[in-house]
Amino acid sequence: MNRTIFLSIAALLTLNMFAVEIPANPVQAVPGMEVGQWSIEAWSNTGAVEVHSSNGQKVLQVIYTGGAKDKSAFKHLTSFGLKPNGTIRLHVYCAEEKLPQIAIAVLTTAAFKWHESKTIDLKKGWNALEFNVSATEWKTEKSGWKNTVSIEPLNEIRGMDLIIMNGDKSGVLFVQGWSYDPDDVGVKIAGFIKDLQSDDASKRELAEKALVAVGRPALEALHQIADIDRPEVLLRAASAIRQIEGTPEEKPTDPTILQALEKQREEQSFDDTRRRCEYTLRGIETERQRLQSLYKDAQEMAVSGRKQLGDLKFTDEAKRKDFGDTLDKLDTLLKDLDTQLKTEPKSAKTDEKK
Repeated sequence: MNRTIFLSIAALLTLNMFAVEIPANPVQAVPGMEVGQWSIEAWSNTGAVEVHSSNGQKVLQVIYTGGAKDKSAFKHLTSFGLKPNGTIRLHVYCAEEKLPQIAIAVLTTAAFKWHESKTIDLKKGWNALEFNVSATEWKTEKSGWKNTVSIEPLNEIRGMDLIIMNGDKSGVLFVQGWSYDPDDVGVKIAGFIKDLQSDDASKRELAEKALVAVGRPALEALHQIADIDRPEVLLRAASAIRQIEGTPEEKPTDPTILQALEKQREEQSFDDTRRRCEYTLRGIETERQRLQSLYKDAQEMAVSGRKQLGDLKFTDEAKRKDFGDTLDKLDTLLKDLDTQLKTEPKSAKTDEKK
């Protein structure tokens, strides 16, 4: 079992160890993005996330596992707009003795342009964190990874990341009330979401149509009502999400964004291919070692079997003949394997030169 898979399984098993009640948040936090779908970033240390109930409230339980990388990062894909000079808020609970530093990242446009905040030192217990979206204290590839720029564009948020600077340390955090100040479109969306939950069926129908007309910026708000115990609302929300996500996005007109998007797709495709090749190589090497061990055992068994067959005096002739046939087949297989194990496989580099 490779290390990544092992650590992922270990992290998931650890969830049961950390499934405990935590002190109630002293601030009445409104549920937000923490109730959505989260996943581990492939390039980070491994970990696991799940929505956990505590004190009658839902929190995002984040397991981070130490590894060779300097951080664990957890991603939430979304779509909405931020208010200029607005704030992103979240509450983080940590009970660890060795408190990790954390940061968040905001991903913008279809190219998922990365904007990372400054790191924050956590205190033990609940931490109320705020991030100014217009402050020039975010870092990007364009800024040379220095915290000198603001988030842009604010009307095309495509993802959020929780980043834990854990290195080789493992632990757990709980997140609640991950919210933001919406832009003008977001304020309208909030009104449509309210109508979508109305007792009036005609209002729900009109709200669904309005949300579909808004498009992708409405997705985050729609996903946040995914656990409401009202089938008539969930059906409308699911229908709106399906229609919005089923509408192809227009190709970006900004050449910079288009180039970044093409770069991202190329890097993702390359990383996927590279990982598959690495996993395949490790798998082949493991199987080769196992086959070599079996080959050695089979050689010893064949020699021992021939000797024993020659020493037999009282065993039935038919049984001796049947065993001899088995040894002949084993010898033939060993000759084939001997040729294969000694043959160097054709490398990718050889094909590349051709």
